[in-house]
Amino acid sequence: MDEPKLKLFVWTGFCPCYTAGLAFALAYTKAEAKAAVVKAYGYEPREWGKCRVHRVEAGRAEAVAGGG
Repeated sequence: MDEPKLKLFVWTGFCPCYTAGLAFALAYTKAEAKAAVVKAYGYEPREWGKCRVHRVEAGRAEAVAGGG
């Protein structure tokens, strides 16, 4: 049986107020990733935005422009 592999979970449009935010976590599952973000952020956001999941086998870059 294969061992679980870490994945990179990236939320764009995270917790928007005036502009969209960005959140990310390295975890084995989406539930673990969300729990890690809540711990880092300090509370459960009302809006998570769109989540993309990436395998962690090579380098990865992600960018989100801000502004109004």
